[in-house]
Amino acid sequence: MGIFSGTPPPSCPSAPHCAEWAKVYLKYCLCSTKDGVALGLGLASVLSWGIAEVPQIITNYKQKSTEGLSIAFLMTWIVG
Repeated sequence: MGIFSGTPPPSCPSAPHCAEWAKVYLKYCLCSTKDGVALGLGLASVLSWGIAEVPQIITNYKQKSTEGLSIAFLMTWIVG
């Protein structure tokens, strides 16, 4: 199930209990409570990471330095 890919997954049924908005906008099958919880936790994780990085970004900007940032950490974060 690729988020933001071109088409919904082939195994995604067109059933009334499936969320159509998730299929249209996220290209994600959201047909059960488990799917909803997984999507919610994933989005919360991404949001938490984004918020956690704000103080570091502000500090780096104020000091005009990235000395405390590890290249290995950045590469791991980018690659996933």
